Amino acid sequence: MSNELPHDLSPQLNYAMYLPAISPGYGEMAVKAAKQERAMPAGLTPQDLNFLDPNNKLFYLPAALYSAGIVPDLSNPPKTMITARAKKTSHVVADSGGFQIASGKIAIGNTWQRKEIFDWQSKYSDYGMTLDVPALAIDNSESGYTNFSDCLNDTLEHLADYDLFYEKSKFPLLNVLQGRDRQESDQWYNAVKAYQFDGWAIAGPHRQDLYYVVRRILTLIDEGRLNQKESWVHFLGLGKFKVVTLLTIIRDCVRRKLKDDGIHFSMDTSSPGLTAMRHRRVYTGVNFTAKNFTLSSQPIPFNNPKYLGSTQPFPYPCSPIGKLLTMGDLIVKQGTHMNSRLDMLSACMLANHNYYVYSRGIMAANEELAKHPGLIINTVPVSIQDAKRAIEDVFDAADPWAELQKQKKTLDKV
Repeated sequence: MSNELPHDLSPQLNYAMYLPAISPGYGEMAVKAAKQERAMPAGLTPQDLNFLDPNNKLFYLPAALYSAGIVPDLSNPPKTMITARAKKTSHVVADSGGFQIASGKIAIGNTWQRKEIFDWQSKYSDYGMTLDVPALAIDNSESGYTNFSDCLNDTLEHLADYDLFYEKSKFPLLNVLQGRDRQESDQWYNAVKAYQFDGWAIAGPHRQDLYYVVRRILTLIDEGRLNQKESWVHFLGLGKFKVVTLLTIIRDCVRRKLKDDGIHFSMDTSSPGLTAMRHRRVYTGVNFTAKNFTLSSQPIPFNNPKYLGSTQPFPYPCSPIGKLLTMGDLIVKQGTHMNSRLDMLSACMLANHNYYVYSRGIMAANEELAKHPGLIINTVPVSIQDAKRAIEDVFDAADPWAELQKQKKTLDKV
């Protein structure tokens, strides 16, 4: 990967698109006025953390995901980089809150609650997820769900209302697909496909199972459910570089097969923000070898008082903000017995660093795989190169289903 640090990361959207999932704390910090926070390095202000704004001083990535499930008051939401954005220069996908339902943080049981979620999605985003009850709710005793049928049945109730909202507004929606195994996934798909929206969102453990992904895409093609109208496929909570890179290959194969360059694939993950803001770790770079695509990270000494007021440079200058930070910009809280000397601004600056390294890493991984089509190269794992050829063979085959079975072992190795 080049040592240059480009400001504009929008070329990443030429591949299967990565949409950073934004936390409330980061979203609110990125629209604060300078006078509301302590000083930042090099004349930066909190608004420079807003990567959806092309005029910020750090970097521009015009895409993100935000969930209605984390908004404290949907009818009167706090100002964030999502609510304050310019829609002409950014693209936001809004999740509906299924994860929060599965974790027991919210419960949705009537049309008014569903309409409140939908109205927030349609006002502040460009695409929304339909409201669902993920099957993983069964594994959480606080969710109130104990079996798959209840998850699916409540999802169908949500969908009936969402279908009515959709008919009135035509706000683009992605129909969410869940399931913990092949049987559940098929049962879920066959139940929710009665509703025709603008595409699909693949969730659950199969979102990173390449065999399952190709199998589901072939089903959508065979049933005419991937077309000019149902043209978007999103993968919820997917950040593995290996799989993300191969989603671009699948997208390109689908485009060729359908002769339609308007088919889009995307994915999101909250990992960069969570790694910084919850786990106090920063990404230090990406490595592409014949064995693996890896993303390195290191902890920050968040409770060490020796860095108070320090001018020592931040040791990982692999992002625009990373080149400007000192340790004293991050370690700021004084006093004894401090569990963490980082404040919210510190955590958000670290998250900005992580968003950049992660997004640029995905872009570089896609570029690496595209460099030498058909050739064995020593910067891409053999398993990924083999899977790329297997995927292309499946979509090019006269009988894609038979070829998929032949290629299952290869796809399972990724």
